[in-house]
Amino acid sequence: MSKQIVQGTDEWHQQRLGCFTSSEIHRLMTGPAGELSVGAKTYCEEKLDEILTGYAKTFENKFVEYGKATEEKARLAIEEFYGKDTMICGLITHPELTYYKGSLDSVIDLDGLFAVEIKCPFYPKEHRNNIKESVDAKTFKQKSPQYYWQVQSNIVIGKCLKGLFVTYFPNHGTTSLVCRELEKDEEGIELMLKKLKMARVYMEQQAEEYGIKLES
Repeated sequence: MSKQIVQGTDEWHQQRLGCFTSSEIHRLMTGPAGELSVGAKTYCEEKLDEILTGYAKTFENKFVEYGKATEEKARLAIEEFYGKDTMICGLITHPELTYYKGSLDSVIDLDGLFAVEIKCPFYPKEHRNNIKESVDAKTFKQKSPQYYWQVQSNIVIGKCLKGLFVTYFPNHGTTSLVCRELEKDEEGIELMLKKLKMARVYMEQQAEEYGIKLES
């Protein structure tokens, strides 16, 4: 069994350098299907900078720390709700597109593996928004594309049947834990993989300007 690379560790940050990841894959999904948007190109250039410098920007504040601290409580609540254990995965690399990775919060077997994405908002308003915006796939994709594509990406990365988007806020009554099952978006995933390949080509073209050949 390969070593599990735990989220948030130095090794985790190092392994993600220069790679497209599930958490930011939505940045590639803007603009027309056959080209990269300005925002997508900016994302590519940020990834190239990571390769050139060996450094990636990290983002830590009280909101991120709260989310990390509360996630385990959410995972236990999920297990109690479904009566099944969750399994933590760590960082996973796509078997063919080695520059594409994702860190599933966990997986759970609900007549097939579901990729679990857990959000633990700092403010109750954000939790309520998560509940409203994830009510169905169409609304979720339109209102929260960053989370929609993160779940779809992790379905691919984890080779899962479906996704499970979870928003958790303690002491929020009957809606402290809300779990939304998300079908695999075959058409959307096909486009996502196409965009990933386009993005990698763009990075390679930009790297050539500096006399650098990216590893495949």
